[in-house]
Amino acid sequence: MDKKKLKQKSQKVRTPFDLYFLIISTIIVLPFVYTTKVLDPGLAPRLFGLGIITLILLLVNLFTSIKNRPELSFVRLHVFPVFGLYLVWSVISLTQAITPAEGLFDIARSLLSLTLLILATQTFINYKNWISLLVKCVVVSSIIATSIGLYQYFESIPGNVDFNLFMALYEIKGLMGHKNLFAMSLFLMLPFVIFGIVYLKKWWKVLSISSLTLLIINILLLQTRSVWIASIIFVIVLLVIWGFFALRKGFVFNSGSKKQVVLFTAGFLIIFSVGFFIIQKTGALQTLKYKAVSIFNTDSHDNQGRLQIWESTLHLSQDHLLLGVGAGNWKIEIPPYFPYNYDLTYQNWRRPHNDYLWVLAEKGIPGLALYILIFIITVLYGVKVLTKETDQDTLIYTALIISGIMGYMAFAFFDFPLERINHQVYLMMMMASVISIYYRHYPAKSFKNFNSRYVRIHVPAIVFIAASIYFAGVLLKMEFNVHQLFGYRNAQNWKKIIELADKAFTKLTPIDAFSSPIHLHSGEAELQLKNYNRAMADLTTALDYSPNHVSILNDLAIVSAEMHDTKKAIGYLDKCLSIYPKYEPSLYNKVNVYYRNKEYANAYVSLLNCNTMNPRADYKEFMKVMTERVNH
Repeated sequence: MDKKKLKQKSQKVRTPFDLYFLIISTIIVLPFVYTTKVLDPGLAPRLFGLGIITLILLLVNLFTSIKNRPELSFVRLHVFPVFGLYLVWSVISLTQAITPAEGLFDIARSLLSLTLLILATQTFINYKNWISLLVKCVVVSSIIATSIGLYQYFESIPGNVDFNLFMALYEIKGLMGHKNLFAMSLFLMLPFVIFGIVYLKKWWKVLSISSLTLLIINILLLQTRSVWIASIIFVIVLLVIWGFFALRKGFVFNSGSKKQVVLFTAGFLIIFSVGFFIIQKTGALQTLKYKAVSIFNTDSHDNQGRLQIWESTLHLSQDHLLLGVGAGNWKIEIPPYFPYNYDLTYQNWRRPHNDYLWVLAEKGIPGLALYILIFIITVLYGVKVLTKETDQDTLIYTALIISGIMGYMAFAFFDFPLERINHQVYLMMMMASVISIYYRHYPAKSFKNFNSRYVRIHVPAIVFIAASIYFAGVLLKMEFNVHQLFGYRNAQNWKKIIELADKAFTKLTPIDAFSSPIHLHSGEAELQLKNYNRAMADLTTALDYSPNHVSILNDLAIVSAEMHDTKKAIGYLDKCLSIYPKYEPSLYNKVNVYYRNKEYANAYVSLLNCNTMNPRADYKEFMKVMTERVNH
């Protein structure tokens, strides 16, 4: 395949609607599916959007005339059964879950990712101009994303210093929920944009160069260390591939190629210098130095947090090696495993910031093995392509994509791209790219009785995708109501909070995006209204969904004390403090409960456990009263 052939019209197997719809909808449209009216602006909305996209593509497949139906024998390739087994194992893991409903998002996302991978691979196999269209759409999408990033940077950074500057960086998140996720989404565009510079012509080449410039500047400005590491891995893998494969084929060191390498290197240095200049002029240089120095400093605050949560996750995994704790249930099970890792600040970790440990903890060793095997098989396909492919453009594209996948795997060691829809879309596009090129060289055997199987495959798939869309809709509704609920919490409108909590709760979505059961919100509102029986009922239900949630345990203790059940109140507080020994609300509540029950010695001991380095305003008064009572 040469440049001219890549630009030829698609094969007359089918009309190109599915090709254009697939790429434009996922690369350009889906990133704009975003709303600030829910807790996570890009998660549930994009899950819903991806469901709609895959459903439309499946319906197009189903209603295609028999003579134009696409060949599906490629699903015999090993990567697809392995991905399917990973999905099945994720479902099986729910048998171990405290709250199985919390695994539905994981199952829906994995199902949609697998479906997208199949549909993208099918489409790329059927058409010859897909690389050009895919690269052009990524270039357009990257220019839009980086322009938003630069706007947010110059809106947030200038004028800030020290801690305010550090926090201002987190306001630069594009159309993602967090700056680190935004930086990673930009990194995933790099392989396509770099290929655009090599392959595209005229204005598209200019746009690709502009896009790469903006991508590098944004990645530098965002100061996301995990993306810097991913970028380094990307470059190293690309150089290794270049050295071991491209050099052997004898087209790397001709004069034209040497000139391109020199120009590309010089351009990169200029872009890097421009980014550094912007950082210096906007006062963010000190933060940049700290981020760079702290990458391999295990004593830095950020690294300590990750190392501690990784250690705790490993301990959790050791107790659930086969099936894990169930998809989506890490956040429910983890608190008892890190009491000694807590300092005086409560940390509501919702993810372990390491996808491999996350999969291991929730799905056991078999789940992790299947997950890693998906990547290994895909990379091996890419290596085989590099050894057999003769077209230079295809070799360059494959090398860039493999390097991008390896960069993704490095980033996943420090963050959670597995959860994010946008990141999974790009990963599936990269995998589909490698698989489709591999399939051209190593086709699988065709199915027997293909037409009868075609319908039997698509109908169940449509049903499952429709179920995923329904779940995404329910999730959106829950997040919308909880988002409103937080606004009424600030206004202390407790009755409205109860009303919105009732609207938000369903059996499919019992816990919000901040890991709090919906019944916790209504229970706390009932507590404020002194409706203790209702508060007890709601908080008990919340505890069923999340037995290790310290806020629930603390509130249950308060309600029990108000209902004059001292023994139960102390029991809840003891469990809470066994999870988080330095949780001061529970320590002070324990003082109050013992004091009201005239157990002054126990109240005094509980007060001694409170923070004396930075005590509450009423600590001295408490200590004075307790001392008098104990000595009386």
